[in-house]
Amino acid sequence: MIERLEGRVAIIKEKYIVVDVHGVGFAVTVARPEQFAVGKTQVLPTYCAWSQDRGPVLFGFSSELERTFFLLVISCPKIGPALAMQLLSQADVELCLQIIHRGDVSELSSFKGLGAKKAAQIINDLQDKVLELMGQSTESSILNDRSKIVRQVGDALGSLGYTKPEIVQALSFIASSENTDQLEFDKLLRQGLSFLSRGGKSL
Repeated sequence: MIERLEGRVAIIKEKYIVVDVHGVGFAVTVARPEQFAVGKTQVLPTYCAWSQDRGPVLFGFSSELERTFFLLVISCPKIGPALAMQLLSQADVELCLQIIHRGDVSELSSFKGLGAKKAAQIINDLQDKVLELMGQSTESSILNDRSKIVRQVGDALGSLGYTKPEIVQALSFIASSENTDQLEFDKLLRQGLSFLSRGGKSL
């Protein structure tokens, strides 16, 4: 089992990157190839799965937290690696954890590839495990407050006419920002609007 790769990013494609490790190029499926840069040395936690169509497939992650979440998702019956990676391609892992933590079937099922039945299954199977992943009860309390503020920001963006994919991208960006801990609605809303005004690009 390949647990991690460390090497230079040689190629970036739509759904995968090629990591050069001492002259050997590993094709690694990643959730967001745009997070990586050609020529940059990268350390990737990995997971190897077998596909009937492609044979061995190597999945790479931006953090141990992302891999842990991926492994939790594929532990659900009939939820495979491709679907887990598709979910991570649409939302940051922290946002996914928040959605599952509050049991929001409607929001989770809005992601491409997930219907209401699969979304409900993931929440039912992982809600308690997500709490463990997020840490102690004090951290969970903070998560509850944060998720309420982030959800209010999403509602505000929707009332301003932004589409669901745009809102998901903005909330994912907000959730990954250190400023989210400030839990101030106005600041987070401005942060989301600024992100969207740049065409969904981070500074």
